[in-house]
Formats: sequence, C-alpha cells, structure tokens
Amino acid sequence: MVKTGIDFRISVDTSKFDNMSALPAVSIILLSVFVLVVFVVLSGKRSPQEANNSWQNIKRNEPRHAGETMEAALKRKFLAFNGSELDRVARRYLDLQARGYDTERFRKTFAPELAGFIENHLWGELSDEERDFLRHTRNEGDETLFHLFEPRILLRATYLKSSYRSPTMTPIEFEKWCAKMLRAAGWSTQETKATGDQGADVIATKGDLRLVVQCKFYSSPVGNKAVQEAFAAKTHYAATHAMVVTNASFTPAAQRLSTSTRVILVHADDLISVDRWIQRQDGV
Repeated sequence: MVKTGIDFRISVDTSKFDNMSALPAVSIILLSVFVLVVFVVLSGKRSPQEANNSWQNIKRNEPRHAGETMEAALKRKFLAFNGSELDRVARRYLDLQARGYDTERFRKTFAPELAGFIENHLWGELSDEERDFLRHTRNEGDETLFHLFEPRILLRATYLKSSYRSPTMTPIEFEKWCAKMLRAAGWSTQETKATGDQGADVIATKGDLRLVVQCKFYSSPVGNKAVQEAFAAKTHYAATHAMVVTNASFTPAAQRLSTSTRVILVHADDLISVDRWIQRQDGV
C-alpha cells in the first residue's frame, strides 16, 4: 500500500505478480499517476494575478476570435441604444464632419466625445469582460473604438440630417424635425401653436441665448416675408437671435434683407451646426 500526504490510499494486490521484485516498479507507476492527477487538478486553479491577466492571455493566444466575439456583442448593444444622448453625439459628429477635418484630426477631436458617451451611458450595460476589452482597446488608440461605434453614430447622424427629406413630410412635421435637431444640438425647445405664433415656429434656449426660428418647408425659394416674420418674432419674444430654416433655398432679396436685419438663414442640412451659425453672426 502506498500512502500519500493527503490520506489518499491505493491498494495493490501482489498475488498477481509471480515475482515480488515487480512491486517497486508498480508502486512507482501508481505514484506517478497520482502525482499527474494532482497536478492537473491544481493547475486548473488560477492565482488572482492570472485571473487579472485573463484578457491579455486570450488576446495574445486568440486575437482574432476573441476580438470578433467581443466586437459582435458590443455592436449589438450599441445598435440597441437610442435616446437624446445618442442624438447629441451624432450632432457633434456631423458638426465636426462639416468642418472638413482630415481623418486623423477628426478622430482626435471626436474621441473624447465618444469616450465620454461610452463611460456615461453604455458602461453600465457591459459585462466585466467587455469592459476589459474596451479598456485595452482605448489604450491601443482610437481606431478600434471608431470601428466599433462609428457605424451606429453615422446611422443616427444620417437620419437626423436627412429625415426631413421624406416624401410624406408636412410643414408641421418639418417644424417638429427642426425642434428635434435643435434639441440634439443641446438646446431646449418650445414649439408654438400653428396659429398666433407671432412669426416663430420654434423658440429655443441655451444658457443666455434665446433663438426664434421660422421653419419653411417649401418647394420654391423662401422670400422676404419669412425674414420679416423672423425679425418681428425676435422683438416680440425678446430673443437674442432669429433664424429661418428651409429645405429649399432663399431668394436674393431675402439674403439681402437678412444682412440688414441680422436674421440667420440656414438650410435644413446645416441646422445641426446651429451654434456655429450663431457664433459666426456674433463674430466669435
């Protein structure tokens, strides 16, 4: 009988051996098997340090498989995300895109916005493993983050920017679309009634700024009347700025009048950059 340190007993029937000299060899074999079993059991237990390094080990040994699996889970969760915060990030994306930055500068400028969104609004929905993945991805640079999240942001940005082009859009729906775009840009909005609006379809506020907006969903160029209405609404509502937004264009006369009245004329495609239009008028 071979006795181990953990009271594990193995019985050997020596009667099966013609020569008792074979017993030591059998004992050695059995002891070797026991040691092997103990080693396998103990090797399955990881130290805390090994557990902390689990992602590094997975990434080093199976980078493509681990990465693809994690990306699929993250993309699925991000595609399911909706809300005003996503609109705000998409608005920022469009705003930077309109500035004509090259890819490197665009991503460098947008990266903090994206990281903040992930941390504040997506982090709580992630597993520990997914969080580890994002931490290491962030340390490696912004390219993988963009690969993961840019498609969803671009999809939302495209919707925000062009949904007014729907063939079934009505003037009232266009007013609501303008208000939604302003909210995506960080403004609080109030839509006035269809009648008695005193020249303002939407009143928007942001800090000390108060903006009155005329929304014109036309099939022909917008003329002087819309500019005059916006200018009158600015006085009536004690606004700091007035704006006319349209899906069409503006007549030369309307453009000239806007210069003297300081009414901002904006195409619907550019409404997402409302802050820059106001800063431009204010000389900022």
